[in-house]
Amino acid sequence: MLPKESQHTQRRAIEAQKHILTSHPHLTQVVEAVGLQKMPEIGVQPIPQAMAKIIVSQMLSGSVAKVIYGRIENALQEGENAWQLDEKTLLQCGLSRRKVRTLREFGCRWDEDRATVERWPMLEYEDLVRSVTDIWGLGEWSASMLAIFHFGNEDVFPIADGSLTRAMKMFAETQAQEAIDHTRCAPFRSFLALYLWAALDTGYFSKQGS
Repeated sequence: MLPKESQHTQRRAIEAQKHILTSHPHLTQVVEAVGLQKMPEIGVQPIPQAMAKIIVSQMLSGSVAKVIYGRIENALQEGENAWQLDEKTLLQCGLSRRKVRTLREFGCRWDEDRATVERWPMLEYEDLVRSVTDIWGLGEWSASMLAIFHFGNEDVFPIADGSLTRAMKMFAETQAQEAIDHTRCAPFRSFLALYLWAALDTGYFSKQGS
């Protein structure tokens, strides 16, 4: 038998899948192809580590971001945060100067007002966006990644995410059916995003177009 937390995660994933298919029956093939999507485990990483990963990932593919963040991790001493590395080291790891500044700006906020940042997981999404985007270099995309992958918010659709935009375009081109309207998937819009990301990762749309 699954632990209670896993049972809850499974139940919510099934509820979300049913809701998405009810609102978008034309997504049935996508959902069946990628399998049941579940929300990521929340609270696995401390916020400073989560933010460093998100900053690294801005405008990059997952594979490239993973390599760069791996270099940063290798450069860190025990108990050290990414923004504490010198600029030369961060640039050598593959960060742009803009991302170095963003990382440092977040580090300043963490050092000066840690209590506010530690409250982020409890905030409503709109309030989280306001607090995150108050830091130089961080936009709504960064807030949405925090909300979905680190805070467990089930109802966030990162409309500005390039991968999701590409997935919806490819869906329209290959399925030739009704367009995807993420608003109809509330309160499970994060799951819709997970299904579309999974479809890209598995090459579903490319196979349909071949």
